[in-house]
Amino acid sequence: MFSRTVHTNPEPQGTATTFHLEGAVAETVFEGHVSEGLLTKVTDFTPTVMRDLPSLRWLVDMTEVTGYDLGARTPGRKLASYFAANGGKHMAFAMPSPRLRMIVSAVAFAVGMRASFHATREEALAKLRTMPE
Repeated sequence: MFSRTVHTNPEPQGTATTFHLEGAVAETVFEGHVSEGLLTKVTDFTPTVMRDLPSLRWLVDMTEVTGYDLGARTPGRKLASYFAANGGKHMAFAMPSPRLRMIVSAVAFAVGMRASFHATREEALAKLRTMPE
């Protein structure tokens, strides 16, 4: 099992930190601007997270995102595809922005990833806690 704070990916305008939250739940917290480079770093780290938590449920907290690059869709699609193809059970996204929710949901649908979208982190975590291991 990996430690509480697994990996922080700083970028000039944003960060993403991934850690084991509880049980088979990992969490990635994005803050600031989500660039293509930042999401690529998270995508590159995904196999490590999934190796340590094979029946992974993933909480993605984007409540503190201030902006994003449309180019982030490409690594986002890669991350979602990897997650779906390698035993990932469900991703729950916390994102108050309807615009960002629309982009992420289109990527999730395109690759067949099981995902839900929530306005708050608490709602997203509650969804993951109701799912069987």
